[in-house]
Amino acid sequence: MKINKTLITLTAIVILWSLISIFRVIKPIFLPTPIEILNSFFQLIQTQDLYKHIIYSLWRTFISFSIASLIGIPIGLLLGYFVKIRDYFEMIIDFLRAMPSPALIPLSLIIFGIGDLTKIIVVTFSVALIIIINTIYGAKNVKKIRKQLFQSLQSNEIQTFTKLILPESMPHIISGLRTALSISLIIVVVTEMLIGTHFGLGFIIQTQQLLYNIPEMYVYIIILGIIGFALNKLIIYSEKKLLFWTSG
Repeated sequence: MKINKTLITLTAIVILWSLISIFRVIKPIFLPTPIEILNSFFQLIQTQDLYKHIIYSLWRTFISFSIASLIGIPIGLLLGYFVKIRDYFEMIIDFLRAMPSPALIPLSLIIFGIGDLTKIIVVTFSVALIIIINTIYGAKNVKKIRKQLFQSLQSNEIQTFTKLILPESMPHIISGLRTALSISLIIVVVTEMLIGTHFGLGFIIQTQQLLYNIPEMYVYIIILGIIGFALNKLIIYSEKKLLFWTSG
């Protein structure tokens, strides 16, 4: 019978955590026992606020990610396929990708005010660049011999683009989307901490920390980690379905 290594690791972490709490290696106010956190979890799942915070964060994440994908993939394919166009924008993209997204928050607040629009714009800007760069890399690295084959078959630009460039770029596009989705959730949480809101995992984590409701804070952090893990698995599953020809 094959033993689940992940289960062993999790069990070891819980045991170590319990020992640290019991022997007060770290003050209990800063590191509650797993039992306290579990009790807080069962209390929170009976309230509607927990689900509101999750829904708001997921809504902001998916809206930002969707807009970034709709913008990033076409631009990335265009710049990756047409070298002359890419030469004009390469320096601009390199400049923008080096700009930390939290630095845009003050400017966005001045222009768009406090609200979801500011959060979505900041997140969209950050992850769109990730998608653009990955898509460019995929489109520009299509093997020359395949391009020559399509040209010898007298394929037009549209046929070459849809039947060669796009399929060849898909592994890189999916890789960019996978990274972008994870980063979207991270930046959404950061914006919820920094920009005024009443719902969201970032907001509630910071609120619980300020109120010194430490067990509840840990619960929300763990839930955030589980959501991030689940989103990553969703992209991996989608990748296997979309890119079935690449699987061994």
